[in-house]
Amino acid sequence: MNVLAAPDIDLREFLRPGDHIVIGQACGEPTTLIEALVAQGNDIGDLTAFVATSFSGIFSPETAG
Repeated sequence: MNVLAAPDIDLREFLRPGDHIVIGQACGEPTTLIEALVAQGNDIGDLTAFVATSFSGIFSPETAG
């Protein structure tokens, strides 16, 4: 198993354009991965995310791609 430090995560290794992502919510919300997705998502392109309820405040109209 390959272990990565959070700042070193390159989501292009795991996500491709056109992928659909379901994101956990409440206590299961993976905030570190969501922050990486917000930072890198536009570079990957054409991603769709389903988020039912987010309490972290990471998702906002400003972070929408």
